[in-house]
Amino acid sequence: MQTLPCPLEIRRSPQTKRVRLTLGADLILRLSAPMGYPKHRCLEFVHAQHEWITLHLERLTKAKENLEEILSAHEGEILLAGEWVSLASLPRPYPKSLRTLFQERLKDRLAFWSDQMGLYPERFSLRKTKNRLGSCSSNGALSFSLQLLFVPLEVLDYVIVHELAHLKHPNHSKAFWSLVRSHLPSFHESKIYLRQHHTLHLRLQERI
Repeated sequence: MQTLPCPLEIRRSPQTKRVRLTLGADLILRLSAPMGYPKHRCLEFVHAQHEWITLHLERLTKAKENLEEILSAHEGEILLAGEWVSLASLPRPYPKSLRTLFQERLKDRLAFWSDQMGLYPERFSLRKTKNRLGSCSSNGALSFSLQLLFVPLEVLDYVIVHELAHLKHPNHSKAFWSLVRSHLPSFHESKIYLRQHHTLHLRLQERI
């Protein structure tokens, strides 16, 4: 068999029903397989995806190079609500001032959308996260990622509306998406923005 062009992680789980291969932004291949699935079968599956791996590896490598160029061009700056600003222009102490600024912004938008939707959380909190930008617990508490500090207002509104909708529909049913759409008809644009900028937001979160 050929040597793989990047590291491979094999994960087996009782919940996994079929073999699935993904290539992350960290350039690591991850194969999910059912429990007891033989290692040699896993490797055969991966090598059979050689063309797919090569194509996506090239795309991710190029995207990573572009990301480094963006970060280098904005050294000493941070992205706030979709706009680059100088760190030197922010109130001290930094980065505590950034969190305070975002918390107030989030609080205002959350109050606005709670009134619009008639849905009110028990409380909300901020966290550093890698993937989930928001969550809604069974007791009505909402949590939001600090990555949302970087996004434009309309994108922040989408995540807020998304999580508030979970207070009524704790799933992603048709009724859930219908509720989101009734308040934000163009929410798909925000989903695309978040997907396209996810890796950049992760790197910027390291600065705070």
